This record gives sequence, structure tokens and C-alpha cells, in this order.
Amino acid sequence: MSFWSKLDKILTRVEEKGFRAANKMHQYAVNGLILGFLYGTYTLFRDYNDFFIDAREITPESLGPLPEPVSDEQINATSSTKLNNNLGGSRKF
Repeated sequence: MSFWSKLDKILTRVEEKGFRAANKMHQYAVNGLILGFLYGTYTLFRDYNDFFIDAREITPESLGPLPEPVSDEQINATSSTKLNNNLGGSRKF
């Protein structure tokens, strides 16, 4: 056997090992992406379920007293004050 045919065999084996190693690395990368996607989906559904379980446990008593409703007089007083300010009433320069 000549030197060149021996070198060709060696390089062919190295090239095949490189192809196999690259294929394995791509398999690991794709499997990692799939596992990451599945874990993200799992945590989404897990947290979604916990959110609604907690929401069902909230009672009106646990929220404390509700604020008083706004009366018509308060609305009119606020809107007339804004109107006067916009029209130039009581400006301070």
C-alpha cells in the first residue's frame, strides 16, 4: 500500500467520526430544545392551575371593605373645577 492510500483511509475514518459526532451533537441539541419546550409548557399549565385554585379560595371577606361609591356631587365638583382651570379661571402666573 502506498502512503497516499493509507492517508486516505485514515482521513476517511476521521471524517466519518466527525460526521457521527456532529449528528450526535445535533440530536442532543434538538432533544434539549424539545425538553425545554415541554418544561415551559408544563410550568405554564402548572402555574395556570395554581392561579385559579388560589382565585377560588378568595372570599369577599378576605378582600376587606370596599371603597365608597362616588356621589354625583363629587363628580360635578371635580368636573367643574377642571372646567374652570381649563377656561382660565383662577390662573396663577
